Amino acid sequence: MAQIFYIPLTKAHLAQIPLNERVFYFLVSQLANDLNALTKLLWFAFNEYRTTDGLIKSAALSQIMLIIKLLAGKLYEGHKFIAKMYSGKNLHQKYQTLLNDEGRAALQQINSYFGRNNIIKKIRQEFAFHFEAKDIAATFSKFADTELMPEYWSASHAGHNLAFGAELLTVRTMQHVTGLPEDKALVAIFKETTEAATWFGAFTQNYTGVLMSQYIGITQEHVEGAQRISLPDMPSIDTVKLPYFCEPPSDLQQ
Repeated sequence: MAQIFYIPLTKAHLAQIPLNERVFYFLVSQLANDLNALTKLLWFAFNEYRTTDGLIKSAALSQIMLIIKLLAGKLYEGHKFIAKMYSGKNLHQKYQTLLNDEGRAALQQINSYFGRNNIIKKIRQEFAFHFEAKDIAATFSKFADTELMPEYWSASHAGHNLAFGAELLTVRTMQHVTGLPEDKALVAIFKETTEAATWFGAFTQNYTGVLMSQYIGITQEHVEGAQRISLPDMPSIDTVKLPYFCEPPSDLQQ
């Protein structure tokens, strides 16, 4: 059973934090929330993909592709945001010695990874928000004439439709930019995006802890003595699945 510490912060508490640090706290915390949600959705879609076959597996792959594009975009923009709002406003110099080893290491991993060519940047630049017509044409030309690019049409619900041929174009092109064989590319993308998300989470948690201690007086001892919220038993993240096919809302079935 998970235990969650409830920290009852107020506006008056947070107003004690200097403006630049406070604004960065709000924005980096929102980024961490977004990455948490997207990473879980990616896990759930990947679980569906690796434990199914046929049409269900194809639908799961389409969901993986969408979430990877969104997650890669968030990670890429998150690094740019940290460079501008943390390093660019000299917060890095101020807090470098205040962060713990894990926080400093997480920030170093973020800067090191995004400071070189990487899969996440390629996905964000080439797939996250647009897909060039020339790339579609080039990828299509590499398909064998007899290769299947199927459509799946629902007999009753548009939400069950799946244009898998169109999805395959993105899958093939995305696999190509990794420079890895097709059977390894998807796993590599999954691992790099989810690992990068953990760096942002570790840095954000440590930075938040420093702010709470420095300006509000909330220390680890206060946290451990705070009210706890007990969550019911939860499934392991590698067992939850994200289905593509589902029935419409019950009120629409009547």
